Amino acid sequence: MWEGGAYPVSAILDGVGLIMTVMSYRDHMDFGIVADRDQVDDTWGLLHRTRDALDEFERVICGRKMKPRSKNGGKPRSKAAAKG
Repeated sequence: MWEGGAYPVSAILDGVGLIMTVMSYRDHMDFGIVADRDQVDDTWGLLHRTRDALDEFERVICGRKMKPRSKNGGKPRSKAAAKG
């Protein structure tokens, strides 16, 4: 099974505050979010809520169980925490 990741990126256009790009391959989806920080203050929150909505979709529509989440809710660790 493919375990890699794709990192879709788009450019912000004048007047566009948020672009979400999605790529899929087989049973895997990768999301890229590019935002104007003056218009969108919490892109991590948007990404986490998108993940939760997709988990709910899988549970309701596909009958799959929800995946367990890490203690930090999938948030990236700080550089100091990653070293130790």
